[in-house]
Amino acid sequence: MHEELEAIACGSKGSADLPAFLNVWDLLGPYGELRSKAFDGLVEWGGCIVYCGGALSIPHPVRGTKDSVGPSAECQAAKHPGCFAGFLHVHLNDDELGGAYPGFSGADYRAMMVSGIRLALVTNGPEVFALVRPGPARRQLVSDRECLMWRQMYHERIEEGKRSGTIGAKLWEANQEMCRKLGLAFYRGLWGKPLVCMFSPD
Repeated sequence: MHEELEAIACGSKGSADLPAFLNVWDLLGPYGELRSKAFDGLVEWGGCIVYCGGALSIPHPVRGTKDSVGPSAECQAAKHPGCFAGFLHVHLNDDELGGAYPGFSGADYRAMMVSGIRLALVTNGPEVFALVRPGPARRQLVSDRECLMWRQMYHERIEEGKRSGTIGAKLWEANQEMCRKLGLAFYRGLWGKPLVCMFSPD
């Protein structure tokens, strides 16, 4: 388990080498605390993910707003021990969706590409989702025009889901389309359990 996490954190896993299951539950305690703070305070919480001493940790938790959160100044300045792996956060229930948000938003994908991180985690209750970037980290600019197209795609999928009662399925389609476009792997699972690879880039 730890060898696979280290390879992902350090960028030495290609898409063909990604594991079928991803166990990130070194983070169970600290991530659970962030989740509790988010739901108690109704604001998103997040933090950078660092691989150090054979385990994952969240050295710089940070409080966000009700619909966004970003890395702390310490994390952005790389003031942490070990190998920087990525970022995690907590989504709150979405009024438009009538519940928890399944997967990542277009803004989450943009943040991942712009920052060049290798691992992103998000939870919004019992489910946990992960994005894994195969290979070494690289920053990639995302134009406002492209971001607007992503936002429109999400909006269309949500409206389709409302009409058919399949919002979760439509948002899974949106996440799969984003992963295919950006060359990312997508993992999904329940809190405290290994995450299953649902999509891996060719």
